[in-house]
Amino acid sequence: MNCHVSFRDHGPGFEHDVDHVLESDERDSYNRYNGDSDPLGADLSTAYLPEVPIEDRAAAISSTLGAWSSNRVSCMSCHRAHATSAPKAGRWDFNVLRLGDDGVESGSYPIPNPYADPDQRQLCVKCHYNEAEDHGWDRACIECHRESH
Repeated sequence: MNCHVSFRDHGPGFEHDVDHVLESDERDSYNRYNGDSDPLGADLSTAYLPEVPIEDRAAAISSTLGAWSSNRVSCMSCHRAHATSAPKAGRWDFNVLRLGDDGVESGSYPIPNPYADPDQRQLCVKCHYNEAEDHGWDRACIECHRESH
């Protein structure tokens, strides 16, 4: 939204904050999550995942450091700047439960799975593992957290 201020008004139903500093539980999830097969196995020094980028003005292209106190969620954390083949310019197809199904329903080009697990869930869990664990694992996040734009 630094470039497209008009996108701030998403209308009723839009549920995801952007341009806010990651809260401590989101940072902890981002830094510890290492895929469904090893959900708590990552550490701060190697936690950065380019498929789910966080806004860090101090980062270099080769950075591997995970989230820390001044990092922000941006639109680009889940969407790509100038479109993708996925619906809503997503970094992955938000309508599917598992990355192995990415592109199947929508016909979009599937993203490479950054984890070894072929049953890897959507990458929303990188920041929201605790919530996903509380909600259950049987539905795509967007089924309940529907975007309106």
